[in-house]
Amino acid sequence: MKLTTIIRSAILASALSASIGSASAQLSIVDPNYSTTSIYTDTDSNSIVSYDWDAAHNLYYQTAVTSDFSFNLGGFYKVTPSGTTSTIMAGGASNVFAGANVVSIGGNIYFNDNTFNSTTFASGYNIYQYNTTDGLSLTSTATNYGISKGPGNSMYITAASGGSDHIYYSSSANLASAPPLATLDLGAQNGNSGPLAFDAEGNLYYAPGFGNLSIFKWTSAQVAAALANPGVMADQLVTGNAGAGGNAQLWLDYSSIYSPDDFGGGTSLLINGDKLLLTVTEFASTSVLASFGIDSSTGTYVTNSSDTILSDASGLLGELRTNNGNLYLSDGNQIYLVSATPEPSSLLLLALGMGALFYVRSRKVWRLVPAFATTVFFSR
Repeated sequence: MKLTTIIRSAILASALSASIGSASAQLSIVDPNYSTTSIYTDTDSNSIVSYDWDAAHNLYYQTAVTSDFSFNLGGFYKVTPSGTTSTIMAGGASNVFAGANVVSIGGNIYFNDNTFNSTTFASGYNIYQYNTTDGLSLTSTATNYGISKGPGNSMYITAASGGSDHIYYSSSANLASAPPLATLDLGAQNGNSGPLAFDAEGNLYYAPGFGNLSIFKWTSAQVAAALANPGVMADQLVTGNAGAGGNAQLWLDYSSIYSPDDFGGGTSLLINGDKLLLTVTEFASTSVLASFGIDSSTGTYVTNSSDTILSDASGLLGELRTNNGNLYLSDGNQIYLVSATPEPSSLLLLALGMGALFYVRSRKVWRLVPAFATTVFFSR
C-alpha cells in the first residue's frame, strides 16, 4: 500500500537509513562469530544518520535530533584523522529533517536533507556537495530519498515521481558540472524507495523500503542498456511487479526469514565480497543486520545462507560502509567497526605463529610466519 506524502516524508526521507531510536544504542551481538568496537561518538548525543570517508581519510557524518523525536537535522560534520571536528552545516531548524545518506564520490562529499512546509504540507528535497577546495554548495533540489555511489564515480538516486518510485543516474561529468544536477530516469519501481548497491562486477542490487521484503538484481549488462537507452521502456530498470513486465531478477524474497509481522523493510544495503549485507527494520522498534550469501560463480543467493549478525531492539540501525577493507555500521550516536571473530582453531594457529618470534635465530635472521599470512616477514 502506498504511503501518503506526509508519511513518506517522515519515514523515508528522514529515516531511510537513519537511526530513529534513542541515541543510546542497544546493540546486541547475535552471531558470536562477530564483534563490534565503537570508533566514534557524536558529542551532541544526536543519532548518526549516515557517514563516509574521503580519500584523505576525513570522516563526514550527518545527525538527526532524536531526543525530542523530531528527527530534525542535527548537523553535518567533518572529523580529521587527528580527531578535530568541525561543523560544515549547522542544524536546528524546526522544518528541516535529516536526510538519508552521506556518500563520498570522486573528490566530493554529498548529503541530502528534507524540508517540510507546514502551511502547504509540501516537502522540499536538497542534495548538497562539499569539498575542501570549494566548500559547501547546493547541487540539486530534485525529489530524492536516497543517494548512492555507482561505478565510475557516478551517483544513483532513489526518489518518487508521479506517484511511483524511480531510480535516477548522474554521471561523474554531471557531478563535476555546475548545478543543477542533471539526471537520467532509469525506470520505475514498485513500493517505497529503498537502498541500492553495486557488486564488483557492476551488477545492481535493490531492496525496496517499507512494505516489501524483497531484494532485486539487475546485471551489469542491463544497467548498461538502461544508461545507453534512457526512456526506452524495454531497457529501463523495472521491478517485476511495477509496470508491464519488469526486467529485474527477484534475487531473494526474505519474508520467510524475517517475518512481515516483525519487520517493515530494508534501510541500508552493501555488497561485501560474497555477502549481501542489509539492515532490516521494524521502523518502530527492532532493527537487525542481516547477511545473505552470494554464489561466486552464478551471483545467485546461496540457499540457507542467511544470518543475523547483530540487532538493536530500540531503533533503526544506520548506514553500512566500508573503509580500508573494514566494515562499519552506525547505530544511535556511534559508529562501530564490525569485525569477524577468529575461530578458536585460528586463534591457536595465530598463537603458534606468534611463537615463531622466539624461534632460535639462524644466520642473524628472525622469522615470523603467522598461519594466516600470505607474506613472510623478515627483520634483522
